[in-house]
Amino acid sequence: MQVKKDILRYGLILAVALVLLRWIEYRAMLWESPFNIGIILLAVLFLGVGVWLGTRANGAKTPASASVPTQPDPPAVTSGDLGISQREQEVLELIIAGHSNQEIADQLHISITTVKSHVSSIYQKLDVQRRTQAVQKARQLGLHQV
Repeated sequence: MQVKKDILRYGLILAVALVLLRWIEYRAMLWESPFNIGIILLAVLFLGVGVWLGTRANGAKTPASASVPTQPDPPAVTSGDLGISQREQEVLELIIAGHSNQEIADQLHISITTVKSHVSSIYQKLDVQRRTQAVQKARQLGLHQV
């Protein structure tokens, strides 16, 4: 419901801006002003609306300089802890790098069926269903070797 209100407010602001722009354009033609005040005012208006929407969307954030106690990062899990073999680690690194199964097969000089087998095993060991989830989980666990 709040989203609909925000959309209606934004629409109203745009309508007011359009009317304001037309009025300024009319006045500028009458004044024969060399400066296009309308564009400047419209830019300022949209800047204000953008800032307002950005703060509403992101909510109130604490400044970076505020002293908030932070917890130390948990120790990284090793691939051996999860039972990931050296070859699976190599495949995982290439997945993280964005390579397709065929590209991984070509680079590691193995068949695509073997790559698919390794990928399936990686998914099972990381408890994920998709490549993007595997990449995210590997990064969270610190398995990605930069």
